Amino acid sequence: NLVLLKMRCNLTGKYLDIKTITEVPVVEHFNYSIDKILQLKTELINKEGWIVHFDDDTLLKVKTDWWINEKNKKLCS
Repeated sequence: NLVLLKMRCNLTGKYLDIKTITEVPVVEHFNYSIDKILQLKTELINKEGWIVHFDDDTLLKVKTDWWINEKNKKLCS
């Protein structure tokens, strides 16, 4: 399924608040610390990971260890 992750204003380049959009599926938002994300990435299964959006609009993709191991299994088969 396609899920809306972010939406940006074409004029300003600023990210828009998508929490109120109901017309399409929108990504679930969490407010985790980096320490919590690093802990969860080692514990969760059946989850690919997260896109972390910092206050300065920097984005970081974090994959769970489970996802990395599953992808490596498929590549090495």
